[in-house]
Amino acid sequence: MSNTSSAWLIETNSGHQFAIAEYELIEYIMEPERHEIPLTPVYASSILLWQDSMVPVIDFSLLINQQQTRLTTVSILAYQTEPGLALNYIGVELNRAPVKITIEDNQICEAQDSDNGLWASIANSWITHQQQPTPIINIASLDTAEFSDFVKTLTTQTNAAEPLVKLVV
Repeated sequence: MSNTSSAWLIETNSGHQFAIAEYELIEYIMEPERHEIPLTPVYASSILLWQDSMVPVIDFSLLINQQQTRLTTVSILAYQTEPGLALNYIGVELNRAPVKITIEDNQICEAQDSDNGLWASIANSWITHQQQPTPIINIASLDTAEFSDFVKTLTTQTNAAEPLVKLVV
């Protein structure tokens, strides 16, 4: 008998998909009001004012194909940098609403080295979903100096080397 877990399948504005744990998706926002922030990494150059917090928004299209594809929907994701600490939040630009999926043990697959290693750098593991390898990402990894350094190798713009947590209030 295989174990199952609930998750959310997220399709980014670049058209790529990843999965997150069910409890990490906090809210899906249609037509959010963004505010541009100067001197921030180009892939996270805007914030949302959400529940008395400033939430950075990641544009995966800029990390994958270096073309901005600003869309009108964002999901707010939650993570902790360490157990017991307060939640942090990050927004992700989406192509469509997140889809709830069930993951079974037999869907686990080998890590893929695609999109210049972006997904491999933030994935906890990989599953096969609808015959496609899909990363299950570690949201907290987006909030590290290591991720910022990795992104610098992918992009030509290096406005800031600080992790995204510096933007969260």
